[in-house]
Amino acid sequence: MRAYILACDAAKKYGIKIFPGMELTLTEGVEDYLLYGIGEDFVLKYPDIYKLSLVKVAEICRDENVLLIQAHPCRDGYPGFSRECRLQSAKYLDGVELNQSPDHGNNNEKVLAWIKEHPYKLVTAGSDYHKPHFLGCGWIKTQYPVANMCELADCLRLRQYDCYSKKYGRLTNYLETNE
Repeated sequence: MRAYILACDAAKKYGIKIFPGMELTLTEGVEDYLLYGIGEDFVLKYPDIYKLSLVKVAEICRDENVLLIQAHPCRDGYPGFSRECRLQSAKYLDGVELNQSPDHGNNNEKVLAWIKEHPYKLVTAGSDYHKPHFLGCGWIKTQYPVANMCELADCLRLRQYDCYSKKYGRLTNYLETNE
């Protein structure tokens, strides 16, 4: 939380809003999850959440009104670093991320197939920023201003946002052409 607090202080002078969030990797696998709707209290209440099973994390998220989105769910593994990510059961997820990072092995065609099978689930977009050329490759734009992470989670739940990609533009169009 220290980095979050420092980022908030630095952002104030530029009028930038910083919301707490979490990318979570559980010890039971290599998959990553994005948690939308958390606050500082969530992190303090569940400091060892990464040690839990996906089943338990999904239960906590539902109890705490937190969205559980699988990040880059079909990303290729990296030799000597990680195994290939696999899409997890829809019964535990609120949605998936269409990751737009180039040269990242996202296999978004597999994600699109999952989205077709689960049209009631949320879809977000991101860049998974690890290298400078990943900046701004994918993002979401809310249809109204949000003041905090809970409002952002509500905006996602209400589907009052659009996903964008540097490569494809508005991803809603991309999703529709791949139905």
